[in-house]
Amino acid sequence: MDCLVHLDKDFEVYNFRYPSFRQTGEVDTRYNAWKRYVADTNNAGVGFCKYAVSGLLLLMERTRFEVEGFRFCGALPKPSGTDAGRRFNTLVSEMLTNAQTGFAYPIEVLFMARQIDTIVSFNPDIEYYLRRFLAEAGEGTPEDWDVSKVLPELDPERIAFVDAAVARKDFGAVVETTAPCSAQ
Repeated sequence: MDCLVHLDKDFEVYNFRYPSFRQTGEVDTRYNAWKRYVADTNNAGVGFCKYAVSGLLLLMERTRFEVEGFRFCGALPKPSGTDAGRRFNTLVSEMLTNAQTGFAYPIEVLFMARQIDTIVSFNPDIEYYLRRFLAEAGEGTPEDWDVSKVLPELDPERIAFVDAAVARKDFGAVVETTAPCSAQ
C-alpha cells in the first residue's frame, strides 16, 4: 500500500515541478506517460513501486478473483466479459508487459506474485525463466534461484529455449509460447 501512496505523491511533485506537463491531456494519460518515463529511466526510488502496483492490486482484489475462478499461470489472459475479468486481465497484462522491459524490478514483482497461490500458479517454463533471470541478475536469494522443482516438468528443448530467452532478456518469447492457463 505504501507504494501506491509513494507513486501518487511523486506524481503530484512531478506535476508541480513541471506545470507544462500538468496542462497536457487527461490525468490518466499523463500518469501512464509518467510511469513509462520512470520505467525508462529505471529510477530506483520509484522504480520498484511503479512495477509493484499491479501486483499489490492483484493481492488486494484477490478474493473477488478467487470467487470468479480466475487463475494466472504466466500466459496472456483470455478476454473476459465481466468487470472482474477485465480488471484481472488488466492487472495481469500490466505485470506481463512490465516484466518484458528487461529490468529486474518487474521480474521480482512477478515472481513474488506466486505467493498469491489461490490465483497464481506459474507454468513451469515461466517459473524457470523468472528464477533463472533473478539468478543472472543477482537478485533475490539462492532459494529463489532454485529451479530443481520445475526442471523435471520441462523437456531439454524447452529448457534451452528459455535459457536463450533469459540470456536475451526476452521474457515475451516465453510468454508467447507457454501453455494457456488451465482455468481462467
